[in-house]
Amino acid sequence: MFNLELIVEEFNSNLSPYMFCKKMNKVLGTNLPPQMFYNYITKGYLKSEVNELGKKFVTPEVQQDFVTKYVTKKVEKVTEEVA
Repeated sequence: MFNLELIVEEFNSNLSPYMFCKKMNKVLGTNLPPQMFYNYITKGYLKSEVNELGKKFVTPEVQQDFVTKYVTKKVEKVTEEVA
């Protein structure tokens, strides 16, 4: 089993959408495409901010919220499939 709190603690710095995707894939062992994160930002599912250079980034709070929801949804799906 995994510890969600330990997973969430890994996301503790501002990251570009691309780096957020890479970190999520590494920490969770997934293979999510970076374009999915850019689409989520465009559609407003994932909030981003813009730095002084005009580059988008995702704050740690938004990352942690997204990871928590993502993992919870995946665990619920697996639980339903087993039941």
